This record gives sequence, C-alpha cells and structure tokens, in this order.
Amino acid sequence: MRVRLSLRVPKPIHKVRYDWKLFSASDELQKQYTVEVKNRFEVLEIEEDANERYQRFVEANRQAMESCVPEKEKKKCKSFLGHPEIVRAREMVETASKSVNATSDFKATQNLKEAKTLLYNTYDQLKEQEIKEKIHRAENLPDDSRYGEAWVVINEITGRKKTIEGQVAGASPKERVKTWHLYDALG
Repeated sequence: MRVRLSLRVPKPIHKVRYDWKLFSASDELQKQYTVEVKNRFEVLEIEEDANERYQRFVEANRQAMESCVPEKEKKKCKSFLGHPEIVRAREMVETASKSVNATSDFKATQNLKEAKTLLYNTYDQLKEQEIKEKIHRAENLPDDSRYGEAWVVINEITGRKKTIEGQVAGASPKERVKTWHLYDALG
C-alpha cells in the first residue's frame, strides 16, 4: 500500500465585497433589507436565551445582506491582450519563433528579435496612449474637482493604492506612541 502526501495550500475563500454606498443611497433596497430581516427574525421561541436569539438575529442579517445588498463590481484593468495591433505583433513573434526553431540561421534569429522589439514597442505605445487619455480626462474637468482627479490619475498611473489615513507609523504600540505628533504633550 502506497501513501501519498499532498501538501497543497487550500484555496482562499472568496470574500464578497458589498456596495454599501449604493445600498445607503437606495431607499428601496433599505426597505427590502428591513423586511427581509424582520421576516427571518420573527420571535418564534419564548424560552430562548439571549445568546441563541442574538445568533438568530446575526444569521437573519447575514441572509438579508446576501439577498438585498448588491456586490461591488470589480475594477478591471485595461488589458491590451485583445488589441488588434498586439495580436498582429504577437502573431509575427510566433511565426518568427517557429522559423528559428525550424532553421537556426542568423537571419531568422534577427527577425525574431525585431518581432519582439515591435511587440514591446506596441505595448509601450498603447500604454502611452492610455496615459495621455487619462491626463486629458483630468484636464477637461472643472476647476473645483481637477486637483482631486489629478491625484486619482497619478495614483492610477503609478499603481499606488489609497493611503491608510490616521495610522501612526511604528511596529509596536510603544513605537507608535513615540512617533505620534502629540507625544511631547503627554509629559
């Protein structure tokens, strides 16, 4: 009898992100949610203790949330994989690669290098065009919202996420107290 050990990491559980802004803006969704919770959490048992009742209330809220609150849509990064110029350049790389594999001569190798360079340049041109569109979008906004949108565009281009506001730097609570800007006022 052979025993086989498998050291696979379990798949991470997909956490659903709910769109609470859309929910808070819609009176209809809020009313539907309230009705769902009330229907699911009807007081059925008189001799139920507080813990069991609270667990039923939490479960009723969870089920109502799943049925009434919409999920957030995923932001999709613009992919150039299906762009006609990229497809054409990739096909050129594939044909050049096949010719190099078939005949290992110098000219075929040069053609492969040129095809790869063309593919990389095409990617760069499309990225540059996308950045210009984002900048143009920020420039065409009214003056009162241009500053904030400019930072949104900068963060999109550089790939930065939102900053965590209100967190004091430090690895431990004592370090955070020392780096806090009101540390000297503590005495």
